[in-house]
Amino acid sequence: MVEIELEANNKHYMVRRGIKPNVFEVYEDGILLDQQLVGDYQDYLEEKILKCSFRTFMQTSIISIERYTPFMSLSKADRRNFIEDILDIKVFSVMNTIVKGKVSKANEELRLLESTYNNQKNTAILKKKHIDTIDSIRSNGVANIQQKIDETNAELILVQEALSVLVGNVDPLKQKLEDIKIKVGEKKAIKEQIAIIQREISGIDANATHMDNLSGKTCHVCTQVVPQEFVSTVLENAHAQILTLQSNMGAQQDLLSQYDGLEEEYSNTNNSYYELTTEIQVKTALVGSLKDQVSKYEREKVKIENLDSTTEAKAELKQLAKEILETKEKIDTIKEELEYNKVLLELFKDSGIKSKIIDQYIPVINQLVNEYLQKLDFFVSFHLDSEFNETIKSRHRDKFVYDSF
Repeated sequence: MVEIELEANNKHYMVRRGIKPNVFEVYEDGILLDQQLVGDYQDYLEEKILKCSFRTFMQTSIISIERYTPFMSLSKADRRNFIEDILDIKVFSVMNTIVKGKVSKANEELRLLESTYNNQKNTAILKKKHIDTIDSIRSNGVANIQQKIDETNAELILVQEALSVLVGNVDPLKQKLEDIKIKVGEKKAIKEQIAIIQREISGIDANATHMDNLSGKTCHVCTQVVPQEFVSTVLENAHAQILTLQSNMGAQQDLLSQYDGLEEEYSNTNNSYYELTTEIQVKTALVGSLKDQVSKYEREKVKIENLDSTTEAKAELKQLAKEILETKEKIDTIKEELEYNKVLLELFKDSGIKSKIIDQYIPVINQLVNEYLQKLDFFVSFHLDSEFNETIKSRHRDKFVYDSF
């Protein structure tokens, strides 16, 4: 356990730290600081009380083989942080953080205000349109609406008459399709009959050929010689059957020729039927639409007759216009503040004010370093640039880096 007491900022502090168990407490004028209020104890101790970071302390106030890192062995970022601590210009980083917070808050507020502004404008546009519509309806009066009703009714009568004619053509066309379907069935039956006859002819012909091949030979079933006279009789009968069947098939084919073009006629009739029913659907939908339009005009006519005054709506629109102007002024104010804060961000970032201050001290650092190098009889030329990159020259000609030594 280690305790240390010190005076800082005109206040008395006591810091207690220990291991196993871990203890870290900071007392200000005898009162334990609430960690939830001050945040991280270590940051509060370094930034608010000691005003010196751990790295700066290790670089300037104590030399330790284990913990000390030479300035030139630090990274460029750590070199900059060390110099900023020494020159006490980290306040610009704090200011930069504060300004960033303001910019973020202003952007959010601006987003909400612009959303409100757009909503107010859209509401005003709709309200103005509503008022203009009412005034226009009032100026045109009931006569204008009545004229629209009469025109729509006249168009409705014409469409209904055309629809009636179309509906009257449906049944004849539908009957024609049914008749064609019957003929298509008949044609199909004839084709099947022809196919049956062809199969019978093929069977008889095959049997005759088989018998012809057996003429004068021994039958493998009855083991008797097949007489030529028997084969001739069978062939004559087969020939007579084939002639009869061919005659029947010819008659069927003649009958089939009467159905030529039936498929094309069915396709054309079916297309005509489809076009007719489609047109009927279109006309039916149009009739419904025209009836709805007439109903709409009738309702508008009733509204005109019972239309309220627009005085109240105009007063609301005037109040809304005033609110829109107020919102616009707030938006302009925040945008102006954002522009200022953006300029501040440019000033507070590393390439801003801090860079200008450091640029003034870099020549001083270079001068002092070279003076001490000469006093130590270490005749090299040392130079740090604004990005904390070193240039070391021996005899002012040969270039080295810090690690070369």
